[in-house]
Amino acid sequence: MPAIAHIVARSVPQHIIGYDNKLMWRLKTDMGFFKAATTDHVIIMGRRTYESIGRPLPNRINIILSRSPGNNSRNLLWASSREEAMFMADVHSILMDRTQIFVIGGEAIYDAFKDIVTKIYLTEVFAEFEFGDAFFNQEFDRRQWKTVDEHDYAASDQDEYPFRISVLERRRSYVRHREMSEFLTADALRDTWVRSQVVNKARRFDRLPAEQIQLPI
Repeated sequence: MPAIAHIVARSVPQHIIGYDNKLMWRLKTDMGFFKAATTDHVIIMGRRTYESIGRPLPNRINIILSRSPGNNSRNLLWASSREEAMFMADVHSILMDRTQIFVIGGEAIYDAFKDIVTKIYLTEVFAEFEFGDAFFNQEFDRRQWKTVDEHDYAASDQDEYPFRISVLERRRSYVRHREMSEFLTADALRDTWVRSQVVNKARRFDRLPAEQIQLPI
């Protein structure tokens, strides 16, 4: 199954990721990195993160993990549990031929997935702030994690503070598995939903009428 990755920016040394549901810095370079990494992938976030963005991010499947339901649309889906979010993310990632799912925040959502994450896209902002109410406090034991890429950036007209972008992977990685019965189920509602996703994706990419689309189930 697709791997789970966190993509997160935090201050150093305080590990702040936000205050009052907002970012505390302006880093255009880092925003470009985020866009390049997550475009054409599934992203999972909490309701507050979604509200801070204000709209579904384009060219991505946005899954909102929240106890309160919302309205689904073409690239916006709502899930009430981690398991439901993962089922949706797996189906769409497979249909999009993607091998990675991104968790983009906030604090509680990062915590919910930390036991199955295998890759971290970590931006560290070298600045101290007076306030902060959301944190990413995960530490990376180098016996368990390795740095596979790292770049430092100076403050500039586009970037308010100096920062570093690192990509870390678990040294002892694992692969998620799911039983085919979770997807090829006799349940009529789930069967109809999966079929509709296949048809919609095929229409988008192949411009085929529904009667000419070959369904895998």
